[in-house]
Amino acid sequence: MKKLPYVFRLNTPDDRNYILRSWLKTWRDEPINSKLPTSVYYAEANPLFGNILERFGAIVVCNPNDFNQIYGFAVCAFIPVAEEWILFWLQVKAQYSRLGIGKALFNYLNFGFKGPICPFVRDKLRNLIGELNIIDNPYILNMISEMSDLKSAEYKLI
Repeated sequence: MKKLPYVFRLNTPDDRNYILRSWLKTWRDEPINSKLPTSVYYAEANPLFGNILERFGAIVVCNPNDFNQIYGFAVCAFIPVAEEWILFWLQVKAQYSRLGIGKALFNYLNFGFKGPICPFVRDKLRNLIGELNIIDNPYILNMISEMSDLKSAEYKLI
């Protein structure tokens, strides 16, 4: 299989709707949210995810010849005091899955030996928690508003 060329970049305002819609829809489809009425889910998740994206940004994987052709993205933040990463969400478009893009993005973020703290872990990825050293902690969301020293995704590209 031919390797797909890609580059990493920060999200732009033009990416916001795509990233937010993708994140909202994919998390909505998780079994944990299946009994939640759609109106309640979107009323709660849309402002939460939107605020996280606005505050921390995302790393986008895209076509090196067309930055508007997005293959995937990761929304993350760094906690300097604890030297920990929070990986809010990592997603690759379905047509680009199984091409190593998700793994390349995860590796690019270089979370170190501890692995990232993840408040949202999809069911199909639960079997990778140990392998990737992911810390599954939904309660980190309760603490984020009090953490003023968090660094945005841009910190990764500096």
